[in-house]
Amino acid sequence: MICLNDINKKQNEEEFLLYFFAQRKLYSNAKIINLLLFWIGVAIYILGLLPAVKNNFDYHYNLATVIWIVISQILNDRSASIKLMAAEYQEYIDRSLFDFPINDDIISNLDKLKRYAIDLKIKHNKEFNEKIKPNTKGTIYNWYSDVSNLPIEIARLFCQNENCHWESKLRRDYNKVLYFLIITAISMYVYMLVKYYSGYAIFNLIYAIPVSIEIMKLIKHNNEIIKICDELEDRINMVYTYISKELNDIDNQYLYKESIVIQRKIFDYRKTNISIPDFLYYFLRKKYQKESTQFIEMLKGEILDKYKKAIITED
Repeated sequence: MICLNDINKKQNEEEFLLYFFAQRKLYSNAKIINLLLFWIGVAIYILGLLPAVKNNFDYHYNLATVIWIVISQILNDRSASIKLMAAEYQEYIDRSLFDFPINDDIISNLDKLKRYAIDLKIKHNKEFNEKIKPNTKGTIYNWYSDVSNLPIEIARLFCQNENCHWESKLRRDYNKVLYFLIITAISMYVYMLVKYYSGYAIFNLIYAIPVSIEIMKLIKHNNEIIKICDELEDRINMVYTYISKELNDIDNQYLYKESIVIQRKIFDYRKTNISIPDFLYYFLRKKYQKESTQFIEMLKGEILDKYKKAIITED
């Protein structure tokens, strides 16, 4: 017996819209902290290159650098806890939509999540009411593409595929921006050092290292997430191949086990994810959503066609 899914209907219910909003708001807050950390760090390192600062305020500059290191560590810890909570919201939503169990070892405090989401809605009620409207910028309505008329065992795989595909594509483009930044930063440092420090240019290039390291950390993190997403998509493609071959005799337990493993891996990388800046997300969102919708429609069409042929064959 084929049990069709109701993911597209359930995702727009009040409870899940509330949690989608809370998740989006938390990620936005984490992005603000990360941008603050990055650009203040850049400003401090650039100031250290200026002759006027080095000659007249060297002690104050070094003291400010030490203080900023302490503050940045505190803010990093805060950002990590915010992202963990955001990941828990998304995990609760996914597991509810995909008919997966919600165990205590996955999400430990559902009551806390609910209370916090309600508080966010009350505090940002106007924004919430705007975000739940279809076709508005940053809408949380219709989060997943159309997977209707598919068995839940296959529909959840499509949604997981969409999650991985989005993440991988965004981070590849984010890396392009980061490579541009690091090349620009190093070029600027070299120019300033040669211009102002002449013979000491090579020695003073050390001030460029911290900024470069931070950017390279972001690139490394993105590459790690891209690798995980690519591996998950490869695993999902293997399941698609199984579905195509065994459509008349699919082992739903096998599909369930594969999906639950994939979901756990998605949750693991979400918990420690470094958020992608909003300007890049919103700039590319429309393009990727269109690609994602077309991809899902194509896969869905293939599966439904095969189901129809299988039913006709059985008759």
